[in-house]
Amino acid sequence: ALDVSSSMLAQDVSPNRLELARLFARRLIDALPGERIGLVFFAGEAALQMPLSTDASAAQMLLRNANPATFEPQGTHLAQAIAVAQRCFLAGSEGAGRALVVITDGEDHEGEAETLAKQCFEQGTVLFVVGVGTPEGGAVPLGPHGVKRDDAGNPVISRLNTDLLSQLAGAGGGRAFDLRRSQTTLSALLAELKQLDKRSTSVLS
Repeated sequence: ALDVSSSMLAQDVSPNRLELARLFARRLIDALPGERIGLVFFAGEAALQMPLSTDASAAQMLLRNANPATFEPQGTHLAQAIAVAQRCFLAGSEGAGRALVVITDGEDHEGEAETLAKQCFEQGTVLFVVGVGTPEGGAVPLGPHGVKRDDAGNPVISRLNTDLLSQLAGAGGGRAFDLRRSQTTLSALLAELKQLDKRSTSVLS
């Protein structure tokens, strides 16, 4: 589940949060040959972009084209992203082998994400969160030369919400990672995924 909200264009990581997140997601898919992969993009709402499939090339194409300009409304609705992703899995009381990886800066504007993460885990899906950005934050670009400003005219600063992401991962039975350590995060996440029991999954129609 990839955050494509406008805050993901902040440049507190290079070249920006979204580009770093897309690159990480593509590397993760490359490292999971033969696995079923689904994609959810979210901002103010969440939408299923690709149901569970072994078509890695389709997932790569969708990731290359992911950007806030084609996704409305803006905002960050983590709870809906988790709910949409979970509908990709066949719910089971003791299921294992299902992992939801959420890549986001953690600016949740709607709430309820922790409750959904817990429900996800109870239904057999382990939640891993990859945080992108910095606690110091960065301005949110608006157009080619401007930045988003508040009502007082001050630049809106978007910051990585590490506390929320840690809480989400804890509720979802998984771990939170920091994308600033990209290679370490990829290796650690892959190790976690490989520990999950292999079990067939089905897409809900």
